[in-house]
Amino acid sequence: MPRLIRMLATAGAAAALAAAASATHAAVPILSFDFYGDCLDCTVNSPPGAPIATLMLSGTYVPGTDISDSDFVSFSYVGSNLVAPYKVLPFDSNPDRDLNEFGLGSIMGRMDSTPGPKNILIQFDDGLRFESMSSGSWYTCAPSPQGAYYSGTCDYLFNSDFGRQGSWNQPVPEPATYGLMALGLAVLGVASRRRRISAAIG
Repeated sequence: MPRLIRMLATAGAAAALAAAASATHAAVPILSFDFYGDCLDCTVNSPPGAPIATLMLSGTYVPGTDISDSDFVSFSYVGSNLVAPYKVLPFDSNPDRDLNEFGLGSIMGRMDSTPGPKNILIQFDDGLRFESMSSGSWYTCAPSPQGAYYSGTCDYLFNSDFGRQGSWNQPVPEPATYGLMALGLAVLGVASRRRRISAAIG
């Protein structure tokens, strides 16, 4: 019986460590930043408290420095009653894009792990854009749910969705991996303790 417990404990710890290593390895190439904000002219397609947009940057990006086009992985917006959900990809990543997928025209700003408003401007390859400002104001101009492009000038005063209290936040890693690793180590600890007790009795 003690041998079976040791085998199970070792297997559990190995699986936990492998899962942690895999999750760490998978998380290294991409940095994710969620955007939250109140829309003043629309109803966004996300539940209260959920992000309305997500920016993905390469793991080689150094937080606090200027974001370059080569750091950009993707940007997605959940959409609203006025704007269709859309995704922005690197300019040449997919020439045959789906509807409401755009190539990156340019990106400007700096991102770090401190939550709060930031000056970030993402220009699409067709002139549409998403912009957040250090004041917390933000806007995006993009096709409507019916596929029509916004006909006015694309800026803060003439746009499709705009709002306030815009804030960027880097999500905390999923705790499941750490829990699995802790469980494996706890099982190893129990097996080791039982082995010491058995040795002391025998």
